[in-house]
Amino acid sequence: IPTAATSRAAAGALAAFTLVRVSRATAPAALPLLPEDDPKARAQAYVEDAARAPDPTHTCASCGLYQGSNGSAQGPCLLFPAYSVKAAGSCKGWAPQM
Repeated sequence: IPTAATSRAAAGALAAFTLVRVSRATAPAALPLLPEDDPKARAQAYVEDAARAPDPTHTCASCGLYQGSNGSAQGPCLLFPAYSVKAAGSCKGWAPQM
């Protein structure tokens, strides 16, 4: 049987979870843009403009690893966790969205 104390604890946990989710959702904007000359970028043949990639249709925005919101100019990528990448960019790590 739920008590006032367990209800308050559950509400507190939900509030903390929501705060973490909001923080993570806003944090990527603070990530620096991945430089093309970064060794990790070079290893994945990252370019800021997919027109310079072997397959220009494989943009970061269409990749399953891209974590930016729809319509954003840049956002985080699971391959480069410390950086944002250009939505119009591309790399050889491109994977289809599921």
